Amino acid sequence: MLREKLSQTPGPREGAPRASEERRAETLAARGLFDKILGTGKGVRALPPEGREKCVENLFPQSPLPNPLAIPAGPPIEIEVSEIFEEIRRLKRGKAAALTGWTRELLFPLVASPASAASRPFFGFLRAFFSDIVVCSLSGPERDLLQRGVLTLLGYEGSQKVRPIVVKETFLKVALRLLLRRFSLPPPPGSVFGRPGGSAIGVPIAQAALDNGLAVVCLDAVNAFNTINRHGVFTFLEQNSSTLSPLFPLLNLIYSEVNYACAFSSGGGLVFTQAVTTGTSQGCVSGPVFLEWAKTTPLRRLASLGMVVPSVSDDFFPLLPPALLSKTKKIVEELGKIGLKMNAAKTRVMIPSPPPTLPPELAEATVESSPCSFLGSVVFPGVARFAADASCPSRGEGRMQQFLAAAAKTIEKNEIVLSSLLDLRCSIQIKFAILRTIQWRNIYFITTLPSSPWTASITRILEEMILKTFASLFSLPFSKVEKDLDLQVRIFSPSEDGGLGLVPLSWVREEVAAGLVGRAAALAAEVGLVFPEVKNEIVGIKMIWKRIMVERRKEMGCGVAKMYHKSWMEEWPNRPLTKLENEVCTFAVWYRMGLFSPPDYVCLILHQNLKTMTPEKCFQHLESCSSCGGIFFHIRHEKINNVIHKTFRYHNVPSECNPPDFPLPDNSRGGPDFVVFVGSKVYCGDVVVTKNKTSTAYRKKVHTYQSLCDLTGFEPFPFAISTMGSIDFKSLEILKAIASVSASPFLVGDLVAHAQFEMLRGMFAASSVLRARGLRSSNLSGVVFPSPVVLSPPIATVQSQSNVQGQSKDQECTKECEEEEATKVSTTQDLKHRIENINQNSNNNATKDPESEHANSLNSEL
Repeated sequence: MLREKLSQTPGPREGAPRASEERRAETLAARGLFDKILGTGKGVRALPPEGREKCVENLFPQSPLPNPLAIPAGPPIEIEVSEIFEEIRRLKRGKAAALTGWTRELLFPLVASPASAASRPFFGFLRAFFSDIVVCSLSGPERDLLQRGVLTLLGYEGSQKVRPIVVKETFLKVALRLLLRRFSLPPPPGSVFGRPGGSAIGVPIAQAALDNGLAVVCLDAVNAFNTINRHGVFTFLEQNSSTLSPLFPLLNLIYSEVNYACAFSSGGGLVFTQAVTTGTSQGCVSGPVFLEWAKTTPLRRLASLGMVVPSVSDDFFPLLPPALLSKTKKIVEELGKIGLKMNAAKTRVMIPSPPPTLPPELAEATVESSPCSFLGSVVFPGVARFAADASCPSRGEGRMQQFLAAAAKTIEKNEIVLSSLLDLRCSIQIKFAILRTIQWRNIYFITTLPSSPWTASITRILEEMILKTFASLFSLPFSKVEKDLDLQVRIFSPSEDGGLGLVPLSWVREEVAAGLVGRAAALAAEVGLVFPEVKNEIVGIKMIWKRIMVERRKEMGCGVAKMYHKSWMEEWPNRPLTKLENEVCTFAVWYRMGLFSPPDYVCLILHQNLKTMTPEKCFQHLESCSSCGGIFFHIRHEKINNVIHKTFRYHNVPSECNPPDFPLPDNSRGGPDFVVFVGSKVYCGDVVVTKNKTSTAYRKKVHTYQSLCDLTGFEPFPFAISTMGSIDFKSLEILKAIASVSASPFLVGDLVAHAQFEMLRGMFAASSVLRARGLRSSNLSGVVFPSPVVLSPPIATVQSQSNVQGQSKDQECTKECEEEEATKVSTTQDLKHRIENINQNSNNNATKDPESEHANSLNSEL
């Protein structure tokens, strides 16, 4: 056998790829880039080294540079520090770095402090730095640095198209954003640029045109960004110099001088440099708006001729009557004047009824008269696309097959992504975050689909895929998730409203689609189409989502406390305290849904084994039982208290955990859980975990500490948190006040996140304690223990007496219990002494052997 194994050819090592894949997933998840964990490396390939320079020369045609724009005299633009902060915050995360290596992840921590600009010399430097870039008051090396970008060539699988990406400096991006936010022009006629809804509003526009019997000609420009004629754009800018003149210094730096695209090897060495003298580049902030400026002149000229051409970036889709398709030639000629060349092989004509012949300029075009893909969605050519045909009953079935074939690409892609998610080698916490990100990819598709008898089925298919993946991820039976409406309400509610953050596609589709039609009404009127009036107020997807789920919860009779902070599910696993083990994450999701795997443990009050309860009943029992639930509350309380103290100390905020010097008045023990010293104020903190309203628990704690605060002058700080992780609003206000004085910008976010994660770990630890006790009880059943075991009833009696203190006596108590109730003292210290005396007397009479010691420890835990 050994000889056979040694003679075999060794296969690939599995350990290294697995570790590499897991490290990559953890690295991207720590930066919050969950959407890139599954996408990288599966749909994009790098261009091979051979023939790279020749390909780059073809992608960047050379042409004479335009003359610099004349910069009118005037006062310089005043750049405020708050504007710089805002633009740095708006930079996208995960973007590649240019030559200097600065990215959003490196810049944002430098400006995140809440201190004023006057007290930070660095902010003054930052303001002067960007003011110099805006007016191009730069030295030679500085100008050369901003004129160079890092070139990346990407080619998509199954396509010969190569996309050049030139990444410019982050400082240049921020400076351009500072200017573009101040000056804007109305978009070109028919363009979706700058309109609410973006490219999504182009789908209902095309569908409405097809319903009205018009033809939609799809034109795709070849390498549009790199072939734009700069001279025409500069002419347009000179005509609008009164509005856009503050942009001229930076535009001269980028477009009236030679810029360079630098290609590097994998080792970091410079391979070659390509001069860029034509068009703009993808990767530059000014690229999209530069393309819109170039499109303005020809589109306005076409509009004056009665042809408003809708466009989405470099995609144009003129709406023409079938008899006037020959006007496409004029449209192509006008766009060619700004350097845009249409790809004849990719031209499509979507038309309700195919004409017998097409104009010569559309001879190579593909004619679509059945459901087909358009801008990532599906449209239906034909006026009566859903009307029943008595002469041909199978026609409706044929239309359905065509519709499903057009939508199959999106459904198949979604299925592949979800399958890859389950096979991914990473923690369940990261997989769940990826799943919550994937669902948003389906929103665009299902809201742009035209209303049809099959649209609801397609939406339900996509929703079931998400639900099945969710059920498989957390070991839930799909049949229960599919049929239990109460579980679906919890699953589909937003995370900040006590849910799990999955979007119910079938519930929100109609309302979101109606809002999209309302957003497209203005553009429809511009191109000569009439849309039905939308009476409802147009709001965002998240607002519609929340409103629907709140109504669902009211129908179900269940309510969840509103959260005023980020949920633990939205936190990035970028530090040990925010990373959950697979068992803890699964337990947290089950508990949040109201499910709880009942442990094999006998309740000391009900004398019933929790194993016999249903998950829902066990969940309710643990939230109300003073014996079983007390274990949960105690462990959670201690973990939250400790992590609050650690977080304060990490952020250099002086604090003390469980201070013995501050007892409550008239008590020899008790007092605050932690004390925070901030400036001249001292905050007495007390952690309270409640299953009821956090506001009620907050008020009770304030009342409890009122006498102590009156004597000492301290400030009460009740940290009220619910079992679902919702922290009271007033507790957050006190925490924000502490953070503002201590000048720690991340204190609030860290402490809120750490408290939620520690509470989850505490609940899991408490459930483990219950299971261990149940197992220990089953193992020790039938064993005769010495006298310490008899101590449980007296201890339980004392604990029950402390619970009913201040209330009327129970009529069913025995005479002996009534005498003890009359003679016992009211302070907690006396109760402690009494319990200690009973334990001490029993221990003196007990025989010292391992079994008695084990039983004694078990009794003390009970």
